[in-house]
Amino acid sequence: MSVVLALYPTVMILNLTVGGWLSRLGMAGYLALFISNVLSVSVLTWLLMPLVNRVFAFWLLPSRARSVGVHVAGAVIVAVCWAVLITAFGLTTS
Repeated sequence: MSVVLALYPTVMILNLTVGGWLSRLGMAGYLALFISNVLSVSVLTWLLMPLVNRVFAFWLLPSRARSVGVHVAGAVIVAVCWAVLITAFGLTTS
């Protein structure tokens, strides 16, 4: 759940920015997809996942997430974040 939380906006933003730019350059789709994948993995690995892991440490670390309430709270927070992102991208990209 936490990976998708960071991956979805990364892929959307790259698609809207870099993807459009690569298409206008006439780059082949398979090469543009490769470049986008390299960029998204880099952003996830070095920027977003460390941040997500810190923010959700209360839920992701077994030593901290001892109760069912913590597990449910973490899942609900992530689901709400997904809904916010989906709504935001839906409103801005339609």
